[in-house]
Amino acid sequence: MKNRHPSTLYIAFFIFLLFGLALINLVSPDRAFSENENRYLAKSPDFSFNALFKGHYTEEVETYINDQFPYRDLWITLKTDTEKLLGKKEINGIYLGKEGYLFAKHTDQEMAHSPFEDNLAAVNTFTQEMAIQLGQDHVRLLVAPTADMIYPELLPDFAPKYDSKGMLDQIASNNAFFIDTRSALLAAKGAPLYYHTDHHW
Repeated sequence: MKNRHPSTLYIAFFIFLLFGLALINLVSPDRAFSENENRYLAKSPDFSFNALFKGHYTEEVETYINDQFPYRDLWITLKTDTEKLLGKKEINGIYLGKEGYLFAKHTDQEMAHSPFEDNLAAVNTFTQEMAIQLGQDHVRLLVAPTADMIYPELLPDFAPKYDSKGMLDQIASNNAFFIDTRSALLAAKGAPLYYHTDHHW
């Protein structure tokens, strides 16, 4: 009996893996929320010819498949661990800081295209309306500083970062109800104020 060519075995394994994962995806219930990514996952899109012809349906299907891929968290963990071993200091917009800290990456260029001005105007309008309805003593605005403002020394070396101090200064100068927590947090930075392994908190 002739030995099978190695390439044939590789192809057979790839096909088995591909269809096996597709079958698992079909029989597995969809996940609504990813705790690791701190976001809701895509749901199966509703089909319509209008969405298909405009290309929206195929985009939504691609997003749905990516979000509901079997063992998604395992693959993400393996990818992250591999990139860490390769010495990467940033993965998908997240800095891998010192002492196990994770920091969201925000640069001046990125923030220049953000809706910060519009959001600030909306918050100012909202707090002013609430102050009229409830009284000024019952309205406060607290915007927590990001972890990189409190622990800049834990960022990767030479990592560019956004001037979040300037952003908070702008909020403080435009909103009379703003509570500035920076000095209190900086004074207590010896304590674990932020989650090490979640850049959202």
